[in-house]
Amino acid sequence: MYDLTADDGRPRAAATIYDIAKLAGVNPSTVSRALNNPGRVTAKPREIVEQAATKLNYRANVFARALPTGRTNTIGLIVSDITNPIFFDVIRVAETAAAEADYTLVLAESSESPAKELVVARDARHS
Repeated sequence: MYDLTADDGRPRAAATIYDIAKLAGVNPSTVSRALNNPGRVTAKPREIVEQAATKLNYRANVFARALPTGRTNTIGLIVSDITNPIFFDVIRVAETAAAEADYTLVLAESSESPAKELVVARDARHS
């Protein structure tokens, strides 16, 4: 059985491709190819990697994936007042459209302050 604890005995925060590789008995590069470009790995190793990833509850780190491309597949939506009912449908439609395009929607509120909106937009752009 694969040990899901850190060296100090505490549970690990998240599985990595190295954890998957160890459990699957393959190289980390095979794990990376199987998860990111499945067509580059034959069926059997890909299946073993996918099973190990599932067993370890692996979730890709979107920020790590963004390093080579600079793309996080994240869309920011800033609304002036999140409690205003007019925004409920806008937020729901934006989230649905983002999810369908494999993007994550990040929501922020400006509290009806143009200055705060500018700060939030600048901060989001640089994160």
